[in-house]
Amino acid sequence: MEDNGARGKWALLRSAPADTDDPYVVAARRRLARWEDLGAASLNIGQRPFLIKEEEYRRIRGEFGGAGVDLLEVDATNVVTEHKFLVLLGKIYKFPEYYGENWDAFLDCYADVVEADETPLILAIFGLSNFCESNFREFLRSLYELESITESISLFRSVIPRRVINVYPGNWSL
Repeated sequence: MEDNGARGKWALLRSAPADTDDPYVVAARRRLARWEDLGAASLNIGQRPFLIKEEEYRRIRGEFGGAGVDLLEVDATNVVTEHKFLVLLGKIYKFPEYYGENWDAFLDCYADVVEADETPLILAIFGLSNFCESNFREFLRSLYELESITESISLFRSVIPRRVINVYPGNWSL
């Protein structure tokens, strides 16, 4: 019995010879190679969530700008609640009008957006220190949810090729 789901695709990738001309296998292997090119290790910024100094972000920006990586910079200085954070994320990713501004709705819409493109993305969200100072608990929960969703989507990289890394440049007291 043939499995056409994710298991079947992984089995095909593992069992295909190195010199295969199967277009699906060739494209998937190319995506996986690009995926490995852009990871936390190559960014040299530690572990999630990436609360980094602005100087560190400028280094990353210089390294990856124009290297087949999309850089998206967002000003979040007016974000001080989880709801405003979700609204901002919906605007960043141009979610449809029916986006419900909660984490379940974010996951549904985010998966569609990420699946639509293969170019790796570094999303830099500036100004979240205001959110951190105004409501630390909501800030932590929001970052946790965003990072969890980003990470869970990344587990499907054979079928969702886009790699997304969220960084949070700011004047953090680390």
